[in-house]
Amino acid sequence: MEIFRKFFFKDPAKPLFWLALGFIVKGILPFLWLLHSHPHNDIPGFWGGTGGDTFSYLAPIDNWLKNGIYSPDFRMPGYGAVYLIFRWFSSLAVACNLLLVLQFLLVSVSVYFIGLTARNIFKSDSVFYASFYLYLISSFPNLYDGCIQTESLCTSFLIFSVYFLTSYFNSKKLTYLLLSAVLITWAVFMRPAFALLIPVFAIFIVLQNRSKIGKNIKFGMLFLVPFICVDGLWTLRNYKLHKKMIPLTTIGNYPNIESTYLQPMFNFVQCWGGAYSFGDKEPDLSWFDYTYSGRIKPLYYDSLPDNIYTSAYTKDSLLHLKKLILALQNPLIDSSAFKSDQRELITKFTKYKESFRREKSITYYIQTPLKLTDIFLYGAYTKKYLDRGQTLKKLNLPLKILSNGIYLTVLLLGLSGMCILLFKGLKRNIVYLLILSIPMYTIIIHAVILRIPDGRFLMPVWAFMVICCSYQIEQIYVRFLKKP
Repeated sequence: MEIFRKFFFKDPAKPLFWLALGFIVKGILPFLWLLHSHPHNDIPGFWGGTGGDTFSYLAPIDNWLKNGIYSPDFRMPGYGAVYLIFRWFSSLAVACNLLLVLQFLLVSVSVYFIGLTARNIFKSDSVFYASFYLYLISSFPNLYDGCIQTESLCTSFLIFSVYFLTSYFNSKKLTYLLLSAVLITWAVFMRPAFALLIPVFAIFIVLQNRSKIGKNIKFGMLFLVPFICVDGLWTLRNYKLHKKMIPLTTIGNYPNIESTYLQPMFNFVQCWGGAYSFGDKEPDLSWFDYTYSGRIKPLYYDSLPDNIYTSAYTKDSLLHLKKLILALQNPLIDSSAFKSDQRELITKFTKYKESFRREKSITYYIQTPLKLTDIFLYGAYTKKYLDRGQTLKKLNLPLKILSNGIYLTVLLLGLSGMCILLFKGLKRNIVYLLILSIPMYTIIIHAVILRIPDGRFLMPVWAFMVICCSYQIEQIYVRFLKKP
C-alpha cells in the first residue's frame, strides 16, 4: 500500500511523472487505438475521423490560401487558424494529421493543468489528485480528440486559460493574466457560445480583492484587451463584407438552411422540448417528415403531444404545414411554388411559436428549460456519446458501464459540489464561484437560452465539473470518513 501511495501520489509540483502519465493514458493509447480503428473520414491519407462540421472549418482556410478570400465565413477562424499553421507548408491530409497530433499532445498536458488549477483554487493536494485521476479516466470529454472538430482544442484552450487565470490570482503576474486572456479569446473564436465567459472572468478579476477594487478594474480591463482587439478586427472585416455589425458569427446555422423553414420549425417544436429525443424514440420534430442533404429519414413517426395546441393553430394546421414540407421535397416543384411554400412555412412556424410562448408561458419558460437541461446532462444523446468507440466485443458492456458510471459520478458529485462552492464562494472565496460558473454558464447558455441540449457542448467544460466533483469528494472524506 505504501509503495502504491508513493508511486501514484507524488509531489504535484514535480511535473515529469504527471505529464508522462497523461501522455500515456490520454495521448499514446487513444492515438494507437485511433490508428487501429480506422474511423470514417473523407480525407485520403488522414488518420483520424471527420464529421459533418469538419469542412466548414477547413474550407475557408483553403479558399483563403487559394483565392485570398475567407469563405464561407459562417465559422469564426479560431480552429482554422491552427489548421492554417500546418496548411501553409503541407498538404490537406498532412496538415490534418499534424493538427490531430497537436490535439492529443495538448489533451495529454491539460490533465496535469486541471490538477494544478484545482490546487491553485483549494490549496489542497488531495483535490489535485482527485481532479487529475478523475479527468484521466473520463472518456466523455475526449470523444472528439481524434476528429477534425473544435471540441478537443477548445477544451484544452479553456483549461489552460483557467489555469493561468487562477495562477494570476495567486501570483499577480501580468504574464499569466494576458496568457489567460489570449487563450480564452482563441477558445471563443472556436466556440462563440463561450463569448460571455470573457466578461464573467473580467468580473472575477475585479472582485477578487474588494479592498483593491479600484486597482483591479484596470486589470479587468486589461484582460478584455486581447478579445477587443481581435474581435474588433473580425467585426470590421465583417462590416466591410456584409455591411452589418457582426462581432461573432455571420449566421446561426449553415448557409443552405439559414433562409429556409428548418430553423423556424426547430424553434417552434423546441417550445415544448420536442426537437431532441429524451429517450430512444424519435423526437417530435421528425413528425413533420422534413429532410435536408445528408439526413437519413426515420422509418416511423410518433404522434405529437396533445397539450401543445393554442388558439393560433390546431392539429389540422400542423398537418397542412407537413403537406407543404412534403411538397418541397418534390424535385418537380416549380420555383414560384417552392418560394411560396417556404414563405408560408417560415411565417406560420414563427407565428405559432409566438402563440405558444404567450399562451403556454409556464411550459415555455419553466417546464421546457428543465426538460432540456435534463436531456443536456444525461439524455439520449449524451448516452450515445458515452457508448461510442466500443469495438472490443465482450468488453463493450463493461466499458459502457464504466464510462456511464464515471460520468454519473462526476455529474452528481459535481453538481452537489457546485452548490457547496456557491455557498462558500459567496461567504469568503470568490474564486470558488469562478470554477462553478464555467459549467453553470455552459448549461444555461446551451440548454436554457439557445435550447440546444446536445451533450457534446458540455465536453469543453467537463474538466471544471471534475474539479467541483473532486472538491465534493474531499468534503465527504473529511466529514464522514477521516478518523479524528
